[in-house]
Amino acid sequence: MTIRTGKLKDYGFIKTELEKFSNFYDTGFSLYNKDSIKPLVETFIKDHVVYIAENKNEEPAGFIMGTFNPHPYNPALWALTESFWWVKEEHRNTGAGLKLLDKFIEFGKEYADFITLTLEDNSPIGEKHFLKRGFKIKEKSFLLEVK
Repeated sequence: MTIRTGKLKDYGFIKTELEKFSNFYDTGFSLYNKDSIKPLVETFIKDHVVYIAENKNEEPAGFIMGTFNPHPYNPALWALTESFWWVKEEHRNTGAGLKLLDKFIEFGKEYADFITLTLEDNSPIGEKHFLKRGFKIKEKSFLLEVK
């Protein structure tokens, strides 16, 4: 598995996998909106951080996407915030996800002051993968669907 920077040509792959992510997120609302996906992906690729995992045949296996912005409380600090981290089902347990994570962390250590990641309640990745990389648990998020 190799990791490379995401490019606009990756839009089709990312779009397809984000729809699967929306189903995995398992809420009463679909997070996937076909009308907003293209500008969203283009913005991430052009202005933020996107890495693609590829198998030995150079086929995409997964991706990690995050925003890279000044921190909202102190704009002198920069925050790298993971928004989507996804590996195709057939490539799970191959190390692709952890290689994506490590590349994301590498970028953050070079350019950011903070790196934040989230972990879905039904994720196959355990907290230990974050903790052994130096992360500490600072928040827990809760979701209330109101409609």
